[in-house]
Amino acid sequence: MVSVGSLVRPISKQLLLTPESTTVDIEDVENWLNWIPTEVGIVLSIDTSLGIKILIPSGIGYCFFDEIKKIN
Repeated sequence: MVSVGSLVRPISKQLLLTPESTTVDIEDVENWLNWIPTEVGIVLSIDTSLGIKILIPSGIGYCFFDEIKKIN
């Protein structure tokens, strides 16, 4: 289980993080953050309805619990 402050990486070769904006068009993936496995992210918050808020080198976004692995 990950907690706030955990260092994490995506499980897949590429993961698109949902932007932090609450007015996101699900079909508009052009503005989603591309997170690759060589980049480490940090868990900022956990929300059971939105997912996990992650800070990566290119910004902040949300993903699901099963898309990441804890590395610390």
